[in-house]
Amino acid sequence: MTLGVIVLLGALVAVAALRYRTVPEGSAAPATSLGGVRHHQMAQGNRPVRRHVTPAPPTSSQPPAQPETPAIAVNQPAAPERAAPVARPVPAVRVLAARGDSWAEVRKGSETGGVLYAGIIVEGDSRTFRNRRLWIRFGAPENVDASIGGKPAALPSGTLNMLVTSRGFIAAA
Repeated sequence: MTLGVIVLLGALVAVAALRYRTVPEGSAAPATSLGGVRHHQMAQGNRPVRRHVTPAPPTSSQPPAQPETPAIAVNQPAAPERAAPVARPVPAVRVLAARGDSWAEVRKGSETGGVLYAGIIVEGDSRTFRNRRLWIRFGAPENVDASIGGKPAALPSGTLNMLVTSRGFIAAA
């Protein structure tokens, strides 16, 4: 009985070794190819028995593509993280009716932008606007003192359209 157990264990080890044996690429393997799948054969009636399935070897002359692995930097300091760009604050545009009433229409960005203010600024009154770009139409601008970020800006007389950016007042069509 002991001899039978030893023979059985030896047979199981041999079967396991055949089942999990790998064949180096490019060498002849004791197998036939059926439908792109390699089947090891046993001598039992020359009937193929599926024991271990491996993919068929590549037919191209190029070596198989290797998956890219990211390079790992060893003993190198990490690159410093860049801070997100800080948005410059939008300067305040202040309009003061210093010498009399003045009519004003203020829009975001352009003549077709959203209306921020439309009306009369009464003498002594002021309005402050903040936007990266403003379009302003003045009536009687000679009555107005205007400033951008606290810096005075000169306005010509007569009804006019102005674009206001961080660079200053620019005459607009």
